Amino acid sequence: MFINRIMNFLKVFLGCLLAVVAGSILTFLFWIFVLVGIAGSMETPTIVKPGSVLRIDLAETLVDSPSNDPFASFDFAAMQPMPRLPLYKALRAVEAAAAADRIAGICLRPNGGGGFEGTALVEELRAAIADFKRSGKFVVAYNEYYTQGDYYLASVADSVYMQPEGSIEWSGLSMSVMFYKGLFDKLDLKAEVFRPASCKYKSAVEPYVLSAMSEANRRQMQALAESVWGTIVEAVSAARGIAPERLNLLADELAVSLPDDALRHGFIDGILYEDELAGVLERLGADPAQSVSLGEYAAGLGPDASNVLAPQVAVVYADGAVVDGEGNITEVILSTGEHVPCDFIIMAAGVRPRIQIAQASGIKAERAIEVDDHLRTSAPDVYAAGDCTGLSGVWPDAMAQGKAAAENMAGIDTVYEKPYPFKNTSNFFGVTMLSVGRLDLTEGAEIIVHKTDKEYKKAIVKDGKLTGYLSMGDISNSGLYLHLIKNGIDVSGKLDKIFRLSFADFYGVNQKNGEYVYTV
Repeated sequence: MFINRIMNFLKVFLGCLLAVVAGSILTFLFWIFVLVGIAGSMETPTIVKPGSVLRIDLAETLVDSPSNDPFASFDFAAMQPMPRLPLYKALRAVEAAAAADRIAGICLRPNGGGGFEGTALVEELRAAIADFKRSGKFVVAYNEYYTQGDYYLASVADSVYMQPEGSIEWSGLSMSVMFYKGLFDKLDLKAEVFRPASCKYKSAVEPYVLSAMSEANRRQMQALAESVWGTIVEAVSAARGIAPERLNLLADELAVSLPDDALRHGFIDGILYEDELAGVLERLGADPAQSVSLGEYAAGLGPDASNVLAPQVAVVYADGAVVDGEGNITEVILSTGEHVPCDFIIMAAGVRPRIQIAQASGIKAERAIEVDDHLRTSAPDVYAAGDCTGLSGVWPDAMAQGKAAAENMAGIDTVYEKPYPFKNTSNFFGVTMLSVGRLDLTEGAEIIVHKTDKEYKKAIVKDGKLTGYLSMGDISNSGLYLHLIKNGIDVSGKLDKIFRLSFADFYGVNQKNGEYVYTV
């Protein structure tokens, strides 16, 4: 019996030991493989010889911003490197190639297995290649198979070629949404969502509560698809000399799929095998044997010296907080360099309107577009409403502003009366806070503060009227202060008790009939 127990123990022990050893070896080999892959995907400088061709083969994935993640360039699903190229580096490489004597031209060969993180990046790269052509250098495109996005990029080339057994996609755009309500019904689940009736275009919650697309969502998605497709058609039409109506008809009929179709309808300039492409590049003055990929060329570029002294705007990608060695937030550093000690940080998500187009047009605007009480801007016959005006951006107010602006544009004299003052309430760590009105309009105003160990209150009074009110700890009677600010009630005779007001303080006698009435 004892010997059997010893033997069973040894079997279990040796089995566990073998599993640990085997697992350690496999883990070690796995990380060696990962590190070798990452090292192999790192950028290395490349020597560019005279007559070289800049090869844009999309071997890398073009991304909008760089990443600090050391594993971002490795595909764990495929267990292979996945090079990433930030858009800024790609655009800078194309710009540098236009001025480089050793680069004869560009060959677009979108077969590298990479791609784009977003469709907007395709448009950015295409525009950069169009600028490259102004240098007088050639741009040639060649591929076996063109997706619709590939062809949109390739259409900017001086000449577009296809392989004889290749194909091309030209079928238009579509958008779809996956709905989960049917699944939820089978699982006896119900999604509880909050969406005001006036916000019918906020459709993110629809897949959980509907079985089909709402008419409002269908309308906005149709508008988006038509806008994107219109951009593609307009660009291809200008580059290839094919009328937009013709391009739409060919997409509707799926008339372009084979190389002969593409050649007949003017989508490409020739049908070639890859070895024949070398002859095309030679005739253009390039050495087909000397090529450098976009990623390799970008890696070989030095620092951009033009940015050292030039007054330009820098885009800095940052991620993280000001913390101590243990990860605790300790302070905030202001733009002035001042250090403000703190225990935690509260971030408020707000709206900053994009008013550059208004400023470029000469319309008066600082933080927002300035409007009068008729929603008129400083430019004749130009009106503004909503977030861009700096007025209340909540949906009911924005609708009221839009209605007032529309009526004034139609010749109906309408004064926009702000229906609701700014109001925010919050609760952090058990501390309730309420703010009403404008707390930033302090110039020429009287600021009254009340502070104890348990509460803090501040009132901003200008011309005898309350314009802003802040209360932390005790937010009772907030409706009264909201009413006073909204209606511009005179409180000049009650400043000594501004934080102890109630509706009883505005109760009086009607001098006409002697009745007791509220004067607010």
